[in-house]
Amino acid sequence: MSGNFVLSNFKTWQIQRTKFMISHFYNPMQVVANQYQIFNSIVYFMNDSNTFKDIKRPVLLQFSATWCGPCKMLAPIVTQVEQKVKEIADVRRIDVDQESNLSVEFSIRAVPTLILLDKEGSISWRHAGLISEKDLIQQIESLK
Repeated sequence: MSGNFVLSNFKTWQIQRTKFMISHFYNPMQVVANQYQIFNSIVYFMNDSNTFKDIKRPVLLQFSATWCGPCKMLAPIVTQVEQKVKEIADVRRIDVDQESNLSVEFSIRAVPTLILLDKEGSISWRHAGLISEKDLIQQIESLK
């Protein structure tokens, strides 16, 4: 029952957000174009000062939550991978509860979720659930 409540609230939020966006733009097609850019081509990540900046090299985004058991299991794997690929890629950890706006932008439906962004900022790979260190490094190195 609580899952349906959360889903219905999310749908309500999406409808309200869409109505707001349409009412604040003169051309509804411009809204669609803006959303398409955000989701498909112009991707930013947050730095330590909570501002956005352009991506200069591949970035691995780890979406997780403090209450998530599999996320706790994946954390040391991502830390080891970060040490091994620090020369070729950045790793960013995103708490879905604290950064819900990014979770929505990247359509995160399950945690843990890993997203690999290429140098242009496009999503080149996505994975939900646990993954081995070897497989994760292989995915990152494929973007060299």
